Amino acid sequence: MATAFNQIEGLEGKQGALSSFTGGLQGHDRRSTLHVLFLHLGIRIKYFLESWFFLKPLLLSDISAYPSMLRPKGIPKVDWLTLFGIRILWTVGGFARQHQTLMFFLLKIRFMHLLAWIHTKLMVSLTFYKI
Repeated sequence: MATAFNQIEGLEGKQGALSSFTGGLQGHDRRSTLHVLFLHLGIRIKYFLESWFFLKPLLLSDISAYPSMLRPKGIPKVDWLTLFGIRILWTVGGFARQHQTLMFFLLKIRFMHLLAWIHTKLMVSLTFYKI
């Protein structure tokens, strides 16, 4: 079944005609599985280095590195220690949610409840912090 894009380009009969990553474009041979794995590994290593060994999201000065035009001007600035605490809590909570056994253990020892309490205290402290 040909897509509209394939029909426009005249590629409707070619299998994998739109896959540039695996080498399926016109005039190119398909890449081997090993070559594709090396490309994926290169992409992962590049992201690892560009994100400062995955620490960049934890160490940036804002919760969001992409400021929105819709964000109100009166939002208080968050001090670095509070922001770092919130990010650590989000990281631990997100990691625990990915691993059910770890989540079950952390819930049993009430560690996740402690994280929720700390998060609440940090968020409440933000409401009293003025610009």
